[in-house]
Amino acid sequence: MEFTKVKISVIDKNTAVLVNEYEQSMMLANGELAEGAGGGTQVWSKASGNWLLVSISASSKR
Repeated sequence: MEFTKVKISVIDKNTAVLVNEYEQSMMLANGELAEGAGGGTQVWSKASGNWLLVSISASSKR
C-alpha cells in the first residue's frame, strides 16, 4: 500500500483532521493481480492529554 497524498489540518489545539489517498496492489495465491485505490478521512480529538480517533470514513476510487 502506498499513500500518494496525506494532509493533516489542525483545527485547534484539540482537533485535527487527516485526509489521505492510497493505491495498493497484491498478488493473489492464484497468480492474479488485485489492485485498488481510494481515500479516507480521520478526525482526531485530544482529551485528557490523549489523542483519540473520533471519526473515520473511506471510499474506493476503482
